[in-house]
Amino acid sequence: MAINRAIIILLVLLATGCGLFNKKEKSANTPSFGPVDNSCYYVYDLIEAIECASVTSDIISYNDEWPANTSSTKFFQLIKGNKNLRSISFCITPVTNLPSSIGTLTNLEDLHLPSGTISSVPKEIGNLKKLKKLDFGNSFDECRGSPITYIPKEIGNCTSLEYLGLAFSKVSDLPKELTNCKALKTIDLSYNEIIEENTIIELQKLLPQVEIIRKQ
Repeated sequence: MAINRAIIILLVLLATGCGLFNKKEKSANTPSFGPVDNSCYYVYDLIEAIECASVTSDIISYNDEWPANTSSTKFFQLIKGNKNLRSISFCITPVTNLPSSIGTLTNLEDLHLPSGTISSVPKEIGNLKKLKKLDFGNSFDECRGSPITYIPKEIGNCTSLEYLGLAFSKVSDLPKELTNCKALKTIDLSYNEIIEENTIIELQKLLPQVEIIRKQ
């Protein structure tokens, strides 16, 4: 019995010395997770993007560009139906398209896509009943906006919406269905050179409780 125990101890020591029980070191491209809210701060490729979406509620990317194999369209396709995500923020990271599959992320509360070439919002955005913040480019940070030209009437179904960020956008009008968004507090239309002042006045009449930001 003593001999067997000695053999087991010897094997354990040998295994430890060979590194069999050592933890695998984190690679340079492994996503970084926040210590408090478990946010995934850096997304480098599709595999990591999907890993983030499966284990955390927040994805935050400040990369100037994604590798060639990582398009924003593929990203949204591959996280289709995800119920973990509460927040997606791609400041600086270019987003070229917002597909209809965004409507399957029904637990999403914060969508921040202020950099890219998105020109329109799909009607499926109306499926996001828990969405509180929809931001395509606010005037308070370095993220200088997507050229949004169209917001669908289905935005009125986002009854939890509190903030709509359209700074630097190209929208010329906003749907009257926004009046259904009873929680709406702020619309940022700063640096929008397309929308006319009369449209702003009419919008303010429809939404007297909403602050409309108009920095120029």
